[in-house]
Amino acid sequence: MSFPDKPREPRTARRARPCLSLKMQAIGFLSRREHSRQELRAKLLDSLRKRAREDAALAAAAEELAREAQAQPSNGIDDAFAPRMAAPADVAVPASRAPAAAPAPARGRKSGRERGSGVDVDRADAGGARSAASGAGASAAAARSTVLDALTLATGAALPSRLRESLDAISDASAGHALPAARADAATSEDAPAAVDDDAPGDAELERTDPEAAVDRLLDWLAAHKYLSDARFVESRVNARSRKQGTLRIKMELSRHGLALEPEQAATLRETEFARAQSLWQRKFGEVAADPRQRARQARFLAARGFAADVVRRVVGGEEEF
Repeated sequence: MSFPDKPREPRTARRARPCLSLKMQAIGFLSRREHSRQELRAKLLDSLRKRAREDAALAAAAEELAREAQAQPSNGIDDAFAPRMAAPADVAVPASRAPAAAPAPARGRKSGRERGSGVDVDRADAGGARSAASGAGASAAAARSTVLDALTLATGAALPSRLRESLDAISDASAGHALPAARADAATSEDAPAAVDDDAPGDAELERTDPEAAVDRLLDWLAAHKYLSDARFVESRVNARSRKQGTLRIKMELSRHGLALEPEQAATLRETEFARAQSLWQRKFGEVAADPRQRARQARFLAARGFAADVVRRVVGGEEEF
């Protein structure tokens, strides 16, 4: 056996599929074919259960990786760049480990603290409510600055300016003060559009806490917007099954979905029962059986497809429609 000299190139990683919302999944199901409310509800609940299992598996894998990372021995290199808290306030800190002064921000660009504090000098006179919010943001920024001042590297040196700005921006974003100026104005403006859509079928929190309520709410929204229709589902099933199945089989299938035939549809199926059974018998067998065993076989075939007993007897006996 010979092996190629050139190693095989690594396979390109697959792109992660986007996680569709429950509404888009439902519309995708309905775009392929008509669904009954009961059938679509079962599919959506199954999708939510599958998503919950995947999220639980990812969370368990992340916890396992974190435990393995903590269990690994230190190599002495990563620890030198990991920020740590300085000594308590009542313990004297050596002068060599005193944090250096933070560099001044460049002209025309605000530092991370100024961006995330929620204080904007240009909008200082916007009103009493906004001034109070700005004062609260400044207090929070001062508290975060005190915490960052207490962080040093393992070597005792102060944090680099870029690392300090990154930590400050992350803490501001997590505190909810990192809104851009345009978004902050829109949030406080009286003319800002409502964030909640009346037609929205649900949110992720309801899908996690009560999946059945979320699915029922979505189904009501789909029915109200004509995406979901039991009448269209019945019509599509009748058109798809009438060529190869009898009226009894079609009624049984619709009953599993909690639906029934309309009187006009039932009358039409009864009128065409013999013609449909004869057409199916002609395609399957083509001629009248010579012995009773073959006739019984043909009769069982048509009866299993849901045709009425008198229709089966006439078709197997070779009668013609009159």
